Amino acid sequence: MYSYAKTSWDGPVGEVDDTSIFNGAYLRIWIAKSVAGTDPVVRSGNYYGIEAKLENSDYWGNYNNSYTTPTISYPVGSAKAYVDGQLKLEWRNDGKGYLNYDYSASPTV
Repeated sequence: MYSYAKTSWDGPVGEVDDTSIFNGAYLRIWIAKSVAGTDPVVRSGNYYGIEAKLENSDYWGNYNNSYTTPTISYPVGSAKAYVDGQLKLEWRNDGKGYLNYDYSASPTV
């Protein structure tokens, strides 16, 4: 199984290239086998390149952008598996640490 995640956003208009929005940000994706009970994660990756994209605007201060992770893979054979993901943002000066924003899992294949 091969997978990647692509996310895009329509951000606000503001100051050009504001690197003070986040203390940290990353996109986490994982492949899980579909089994009875808790589905085991067999491969995962954390991709930190999204923070720079989130804090980068165009010339006019528009924060519209997108980010695509590298591909992850795992041999699942005849087993059923799916990919899931989560955006993790640590907003600067909010004191809450990383907040999780969940994505919908892919269909089981």
